[in-house]
Amino acid sequence: MFPTLLDKYIAREIFSSLIAVTLVLLLILIGNLYIRLLGEAAEGKIPHDIIFTLLTMVSFKGVVLLIPVSLFIAVLLSLGRLYRDSEMAALRAVGFGYSDILRPVFLLAVITAAFLTVMVFYVLPQVVMISDDIKERASKRTDIVGITPGRFIADAGGTRVLYVQDISDDRMELKNIFISMVEKDKDVIITGKLARQYEDPETKRRYLLLEDGSRYDAQANQGGVSRLQFERHGILLPEVSGRETRTLDAMTIDEIWGSDDLKHLGEIQWRLSFPISALLLAMLAVPLSYTSPRKGRYGKLAIAVVIYGLYSNFLVISKSWVVKGEVSPWVGTWWVHALMLCLIVALIFREYGLRWTIKQRLLRRPA
Repeated sequence: MFPTLLDKYIAREIFSSLIAVTLVLLLILIGNLYIRLLGEAAEGKIPHDIIFTLLTMVSFKGVVLLIPVSLFIAVLLSLGRLYRDSEMAALRAVGFGYSDILRPVFLLAVITAAFLTVMVFYVLPQVVMISDDIKERASKRTDIVGITPGRFIADAGGTRVLYVQDISDDRMELKNIFISMVEKDKDVIITGKLARQYEDPETKRRYLLLEDGSRYDAQANQGGVSRLQFERHGILLPEVSGRETRTLDAMTIDEIWGSDDLKHLGEIQWRLSFPISALLLAMLAVPLSYTSPRKGRYGKLAIAVVIYGLYSNFLVISKSWVVKGEVSPWVGTWWVHALMLCLIVALIFREYGLRWTIKQRLLRRPA
């Protein structure tokens, strides 16, 4: 794959940096998501037992999102170290030109782009589909599994407040439950020693089944309060709407390829932007990494971050234009990649010069 020792050396340096940068960025991404999921679990929006499963699913998606920028930074830092340690000057002194430096970077970028292509077209849709199914199944049991004992929890509409003193080890049975809700202009308070979720086998409707408790009804504008003791009492739980169609993220390339739907066309171009951006950003990092030993390997990092921010934002904007029909799919996101390619060519000529590149080729040509 890498024909010379120089190619293997540069590729090894870049690959080690790629792994390190990806892991650091992935840890930051997962850490932020973990904090958010813990907050949602504490509020009863999701069950606690699916947090690590969702983190695993998100890790796959995070790797795909981070690899292009990680490769960009890895090439920048690796070649920057060669400039800082004067290794690049030594290579040039013995006749190695820009093409010799570009070759291992390009080969590694091609391998990375091929990996991203398989991920975004086939692997990632399956991961998203599994993640969506987990969330859908979890949404049907958050009424009990997502409850945190010792806290007052309000539903999305704000018409029902729930308090549970304790919960069983399997998180399927509530103990010492208190419910306050509004029902047909009545303020209702229900207490029970035990509660669990029940699904009617015929209607498939879900109920919260309370045992050994009391119900208090206070009619508006009336001073009386009625009290009813019960052995078993069911409260109808809100319906959870299932997914009628699969999301675009969960569709493989075979399902959306050839479609005239603007959403599908935008999705195809968006997925293609990952391997393409990996190639272009790796090529951009080569001329951008040029620096003097006094400036250090991080001299161009701030500029690189700005360029990547503009590039990624323009890709997002161009995709939305395609989906909304404001831009022809033939233009799509391709103009963003074309601008990046022009920038790469301009930086190559600026840093190395066309004459220098031709001269190195002529000097290495056998007599």
